[in-house]
Amino acid sequence: MYRPDLLTPLTPHPGRRYNPAMARQTKHATHSRRAIAAHAARLMAEDGVSEFGTAKRKAARQLGFSEADALPSNDEVEIELRAYHALFQHDEQQVRLDCMRTVAIDLMDLLGQYQPCLTGPALHGTAVRGSAIDIDLFADSMKNPEVWLIDTGIKYRTIERRHFNRAIERKVPVLTFDYRGYTVNLAVYEVNDRRGALVPDSDGAPARGDIAAVRRLLDPPSGEASIGLIGGTSAWNRR
Repeated sequence: MYRPDLLTPLTPHPGRRYNPAMARQTKHATHSRRAIAAHAARLMAEDGVSEFGTAKRKAARQLGFSEADALPSNDEVEIELRAYHALFQHDEQQVRLDCMRTVAIDLMDLLGQYQPCLTGPALHGTAVRGSAIDIDLFADSMKNPEVWLIDTGIKYRTIERRHFNRAIERKVPVLTFDYRGYTVNLAVYEVNDRRGALVPDSDGAPARGDIAAVRRLLDPPSGEASIGLIGGTSAWNRR
């Protein structure tokens, strides 16, 4: 028989009181992050928005969330993007990745002396229309890859980006050019940087892949797919 008088009351954490307003605020923040992440993923997949930050801000505005609402992380959007591709664009996405990876292998073969590694959306399977092919090079001289482009007759421009190791303040030169219908970004690191570049990320996934790894993505073992969901729970899967 149900006896409410026998139920043991919940004991609050010492020094901590339940705050209904804070609980509602936390629930709202979680909902808004998931909604923004899912909508940002759709914008990237359907509209070709390639920058995570741009997609998140645009998604927040379109959904009517205020600037005070916390935006999701890039990892949260990437989970939604993988799910969207798997559910709605699987065949198109596979063709896109195969084409980008084929072009990447061609370039990596030509630039083999610089120990090239593919990184970014083409490696991780999250490329959208307009995504660039990102390749990291490791050279004794920062000028050598630049000389190779000049000798090959490829027109390029130079920009800079932060080192992949956030503890290193040194800027890294990036050689950007068009190649076989794609924008290519060659980030030129020092030879000693390569060891740290091959360390897996916090989820254990490779941040970069050498030419052998990229070839395996193009020709995965029987029964395996070269794209798919990697961790996380997607809003698209909850629908």
